[in-house]
Amino acid sequence: MNRQDNLVDFLVKKGALEFGNYILRSGRESTYFFDTGKITDASGLSRLGRELVSQLPENTDIIFGPAYKGIPLAIVTCMRLFNSGGPDLEYAFNRKEEKTHGDKNRIIGAEIRDDFNIALVDDSFTTGGTQYESVDLLRNTARVKIEKLIVLLDRQEVDLNGNDAVEEFTKKTGVYVSPVLSIRDFHDYFLRNNHPEKAKKIEEHLKKYGAKESTKWIN
Repeated sequence: MNRQDNLVDFLVKKGALEFGNYILRSGRESTYFFDTGKITDASGLSRLGRELVSQLPENTDIIFGPAYKGIPLAIVTCMRLFNSGGPDLEYAFNRKEEKTHGDKNRIIGAEIRDDFNIALVDDSFTTGGTQYESVDLLRNTARVKIEKLIVLLDRQEVDLNGNDAVEEFTKKTGVYVSPVLSIRDFHDYFLRNNHPEKAKKIEEHLKKYGAKESTKWIN
């Protein structure tokens, strides 16, 4: 197996891709759910960090992980980078709820300053709701440069207006989306490993919400 297939196999065996009836943050119903919260062991998290580090821009100053799934990913990316001989970067994340006591800052962790190069890391990209909020928050905090959003999974869907969600995100924010895997990688894995019913579940969802150019492969 190549590196991508190995990663898909690892995620499937960890239970990170679940099948059932789910309501996503966007309000959509989905036949599957991607959950990196299933990976709680140090070696597993380190592996995710390695994949994210491989796509990190060289000039990155801070790694930002949107709450909640992006927080541990930002941490393990920093650690994996440093442990492999890279720079000693800082991380930050946002607070979802307003706090009425103590530290009321919306951003926790590294101080966000003008001219910093920030890389965002997150588990998946659907319509970009969480990621849009993060970009707005960072840009309202300081004059930062955000070159790339690295996600473990691109669900290859349209946004709420029916446009390719990833393309629209880059068009509106200027931030390039760099996925480690696409949902097709999982679909093809299930077909190769005699689980056509799971591949069919993915197809079922994408026939409703799949981005046209990204899902031409669906029969």
